[in-house]
Amino acid sequence: MENQSNNRWEELWLSVPTNLSEDIGALLYVHGALSIEIRTASFPKIDLPEIQHLVGPPPPSPGHDWLIAAFAPDTPHTDMQQAASEALEDFGLALKDFESNILSREDDAWQERWKQYFKPIELERLRVLPVWEEPNAGSDKMTIRIDPGMAFGTGQHTTTVLCLEELTQLFDAEQKTSQHLLDFGCGSGILSIAAAMYGVTDIDGVDNDAPSIENAQKNVLLNDVAASINLYCPTIPEPDKRYDLIVANILAPILINHAEELCGHLEKQSTLLLSGVLNEQCAEVEEAYRSAFTAHGLELHEKPQVRQQNEWSLLRFALRGI
Repeated sequence: MENQSNNRWEELWLSVPTNLSEDIGALLYVHGALSIEIRTASFPKIDLPEIQHLVGPPPPSPGHDWLIAAFAPDTPHTDMQQAASEALEDFGLALKDFESNILSREDDAWQERWKQYFKPIELERLRVLPVWEEPNAGSDKMTIRIDPGMAFGTGQHTTTVLCLEELTQLFDAEQKTSQHLLDFGCGSGILSIAAAMYGVTDIDGVDNDAPSIENAQKNVLLNDVAASINLYCPTIPEPDKRYDLIVANILAPILINHAEELCGHLEKQSTLLLSGVLNEQCAEVEEAYRSAFTAHGLELHEKPQVRQQNEWSLLRFALRGI
């Protein structure tokens, strides 16, 4: 049987009000999208002939953004339309009132082009290298090797960098330890791998996207940390398991929706790191989690710490039992 190309995907373009683009994008992710891109009116002109065929529709109309949602190959277009309709309905909106388009994509040369733009990520104490880059034998930095599958996390997004910096702060600068860590929405597994390299030996990574878990497993093996990391899709098999450190790097609306679930997995003395939060969403996320802490008999040991870079924030909660 002829092998199917793994460089194919279905793509939904949906024009939505700018003030709702983050929230609707999060709901599309909940309804099965593998990745979400938000393209604003200020999106720069692309001058790369080799990817012009992937640029898509013209700029959005004033007051609107394009949401670009990638779905698995051969996803029925009716299912994608239904996902868009349900995401909009949560805000009292109807799909018929918004411009949309669905494209079937195939790009056999994406991987070679990707190598041109995926560069090593250099932080103070660690670096992230794609597999085709040779490590610097003379460096004393912790090195994470990543084989970036199509549309999977590479560590280059600001929200992931914030998490990596906070893990370094916890384990290196503050010399804290963790016995049980949950990486919620683990994507390519980069945060789980970093934690394992810092000495955590019981790590559960969970993601609701099976291809992401497959990619994460490859990266775990690549970095020789399989003994410390278990990967699950879509949920961990032990609903009553508790963790002294939980890291969740996903969008704010999804963080809010899962506040009760995540807090139910926290030990009495624990740390919670939440990333994927826009600066203006911090108060809303904090309020949701304060309520969930109380419901689960937890209280803040100190005021939440916030690490910010550009428009993104990471919230760190230190908790103890009431």
